[in-house]
Amino acid sequence: MIAVPAIKRLMIATLLLFAAIALAATYWALAGRDSILLRDDNPRLIEAVARIHRGSIYDHQEQLLVESVESNSGMRRSYLRSSTYSLVGYYSLRYGSSGVEAAFNEALIGSKSSETLENYFLREILNLPREGADLRLTLMADVQDALTLAMQDYRGAAVMMDSKSGAILAMASLPAYDPNTLDEDWEYLVADEGRPFFNRALQGLYQPGTAMTTLWLAQAIQSGYDLSRPFTEPDAPVELEPGLSFKCLLQPPGEEITLVEAFISGCPAPFVNYQATLPWDSYAGIVEAFSLNEPSTLAGFPVPGAGAIAPTDLDDAAESDDSRLRDSLGQGDLTMTPLQMAAIMSAMAGDGAAPTPTVLSGIRQPGAEIWEERKPEQSARIMLAPETAAKLRTVFQQAWRNMSDQFTPVADGIGANIAMSRSGEEAQIWLNGFVTPGERPAVAFVVVLENTDDIEALVGIGGAVTEALLSS
Repeated sequence: MIAVPAIKRLMIATLLLFAAIALAATYWALAGRDSILLRDDNPRLIEAVARIHRGSIYDHQEQLLVESVESNSGMRRSYLRSSTYSLVGYYSLRYGSSGVEAAFNEALIGSKSSETLENYFLREILNLPREGADLRLTLMADVQDALTLAMQDYRGAAVMMDSKSGAILAMASLPAYDPNTLDEDWEYLVADEGRPFFNRALQGLYQPGTAMTTLWLAQAIQSGYDLSRPFTEPDAPVELEPGLSFKCLLQPPGEEITLVEAFISGCPAPFVNYQATLPWDSYAGIVEAFSLNEPSTLAGFPVPGAGAIAPTDLDDAAESDDSRLRDSLGQGDLTMTPLQMAAIMSAMAGDGAAPTPTVLSGIRQPGAEIWEERKPEQSARIMLAPETAAKLRTVFQQAWRNMSDQFTPVADGIGANIAMSRSGEEAQIWLNGFVTPGERPAVAFVVVLENTDDIEALVGIGGAVTEALLSS
């Protein structure tokens, strides 16, 4: 016969064992379940992620750009507008995400902070897949189509930005890739010399070249310089080194021209002569005024690499003279992204202040019908006095009329300037300007093409995208 104390000890041990099991079950059901789910070797994690119904992505007029569709292996992303591939990016279970898909991933998969009780019940109790929020971008898909079509034969980047709100209306980086076939094409794309995964509009660091004449002209206007003063031999080549020289991009109007006329014809020599009359610190003043050491960025997107400006060595006269010449021509250590150039054009097209760039205008939670408006905290950079910006716009309009007369007729309300920079034996050409679509705020635009000096093609691209904007 078993003693009573032994039975009591057995019962207590059994109860303690059940209690331990209950506590462990409670822990793993509540507090510890995520540590199991989030283990890399847990197939349930991959299955759960594959079942997530990522939100759709729309343009500003709610034209569908990206959606999630059912497949044999779970949900997959379907990209519907080829012109937007380089900006919306990709989402892949195998390779991750990029572009808009990466920048707003938390919203697209359904963040817990915005989850409703109904969504929690459906997901946790009924074991239904998580559903993400829809995004509405600032993009104008029709303008994006026109931009990408016009640039399709070239390598380069372009940005169109609302000068008041900073909304990105169009952005392209070429060459691009098809995210619908990403998994099949990955190895080929990674090896592609064109670097299709590299977003040139946001990360491409280009020397501005003769686009610096815009900043020197702004400095001249703001300082009260006599713009009627003539400069001789405007088409004289400015040589930086053997085989690397700059001349007028268009035919100058005479043997003596002003700074404004030099700007319109893309003649660097008068600007080099003008800059040589200024104090040594004039270049540093340009850098500070236009925030050239603070690149514009889009929140959540890749940031460009360092483009810092090296100090000039004033102890070496020959080196100093060479550095000053390169700085004045935009062929020194300074590099800029197309987005950064677009910010400068926005300041000129508006009241002198560059707005914060943004690409997201609204979020719609799962099951909701109304969009929640999204606007960035504005921290506009003052770059120009309003009067200087107005005078620059007039000069840009004159420059565009001069170009369009030579190449192709386009609508009014446009101002633009062409520029060239060189990297070794390769040339890049810029088209920087603005268009005023009726009563709406002016839109700044920047187009840069790599490895070409085809100015006529560049102007044609400008005409196509501005016409699309004016007719939208």
